[in-house]
Amino acid sequence: MRISTGIDIVDIDDFKRRISRTKSLKKRLFAADEISEEKSKSIEHLAGKFAAKEAFRKAVGLVNLSWHDVSVLNLPSGKPMIRLGSGIKLKIKSLDVSISHTKKIVVAVVYILQYETFKSRR
Repeated sequence: MRISTGIDIVDIDDFKRRISRTKSLKKRLFAADEISEEKSKSIEHLAGKFAAKEAFRKAVGLVNLSWHDVSVLNLPSGKPMIRLGSGIKLKIKSLDVSISHTKKIVVAVVYILQYETFKSRR
């Protein structure tokens, strides 16, 4: 067993500028179901999802993941969760994500308890 953690912090104003400057960026970074969630209508929540994706990539150590391989969604309670695409095969026992933000920054932390080394079918 191995415990992995990842953390990422995003400047909300910078993220907003990048999204508004490059119109296709939102579709490159997020799957349709991530964007369509009601909470994701705000830039703070999208920045949080981006931070969680980055934190996940750091935790697993796979930088060649496509942005669409990892989806950050919310449970009915509002708690964030990570859903992996079908092409990703990881032996995970437990995975948890937490996202928090102020008006200026957002931070995400991912905790993973894994059975063995992470592998990708790519």
